[in-house]
Amino acid sequence: WWMMPRGRGVYVVIALPMLVALVAMNYHFVSDVVAGSVIGALVGIWATRLFLEHEALFQKA
Repeated sequence: WWMMPRGRGVYVVIALPMLVALVAMNYHFVSDVVAGSVIGALVGIWATRLFLEHEALFQKA
């Protein structure tokens, strides 16, 4: 999301219908979808920060 801002629209177009479909087809409750989205966002933020802080470890020799 932050590292490739041009793709934000594509991410939303892909994710939003999926989230709506999961609730509409009674596969998940709204609270499950919201909680999963929040957890996914937090893990993404954490992974991005970890990568940026330790970028030298991820570069090829």
